[in-house]
Amino acid sequence: MKILGLAAVCLVLAGCSHSLALMERGGPRVASGTSSVVGKKVEIQLDGKTYRGNYSLVKDGYSSFTNAQAYSSTGRFAYGSAQSYGSSSMGTGNIIARSDDGSGIRCIFQFSSNSQSGMGECQDDKGGIWDLQISL
Repeated sequence: MKILGLAAVCLVLAGCSHSLALMERGGPRVASGTSSVVGKKVEIQLDGKTYRGNYSLVKDGYSSFTNAQAYSSTGRFAYGSAQSYGSSSMGTGNIIARSDDGSGIRCIFQFSSNSQSGMGECQDDKGGIWDLQISL
């Protein structure tokens, strides 16, 4: 139920989509696209073709363990420990997309949930390298 509520809020507020901008490295070509949080769908328009696919994002995680000791001037002693898990705002992701004629593009990127932006690199089936920017 919470997932459906979150999806509905995303759709109403921002459409839960990001803009993708690609620029060919060492060349004049540019491309654009969108990604949608709902369904993790991606669509990229490049050289007159539309590439459709999915993305995956893995957030960096961490855990910590802490011990603490305290003494008072009256000689009393206290000890405690805690373990916690937190989630980083940064993550690593990839995009895999294909056009109707079967050609593909693959991207790897870093993404920050704090700034809702990211950057990375894509490669098409012809070996072309593209710089990728992701923005809200």
